[in-house]
Amino acid sequence: MNHFFATFVLLFGLLPLACGGSHLSCGPGTHQVGNQCEVSKPPPDPLVGTWTADNGYQCSFYPNSAWDCYWHNGWPSSWQKLGDNWYYFGISNGPSCDGRTTFSADTNKASIALNCHGHVYDNTMASLTRAP
Repeated sequence: MNHFFATFVLLFGLLPLACGGSHLSCGPGTHQVGNQCEVSKPPPDPLVGTWTADNGYQCSFYPNSAWDCYWHNGWPSSWQKLGDNWYYFGISNGPSCDGRTTFSADTNKASIALNCHGHVYDNTMASLTRAP
């Protein structure tokens, strides 16, 4: 009977101590909320919003990758972030461009150097100011 009692105490008395507490370890890109890991949300892209271009036209970049802007008879279709300060600007009826951006410290001004892959707008620099 003593052997049974000792086994009972060992299994049911010490087992919760050994298994108690949180042993959760979240991987890269996640963080712990309660007793589970959740995917961390990236900060909003600084390009999202409405901007006034140096030519006076307004351009809007939306979180769903749509954009609209005057683009010399072009119809903007989608934009995509390719890397740090590097974007793709799709035009549905013409050549698409990619652009290297420089943002001001407060992200209210941006310069975009366009690479339109041999098109007439190649090497164009666009200056944008965030619209109020």
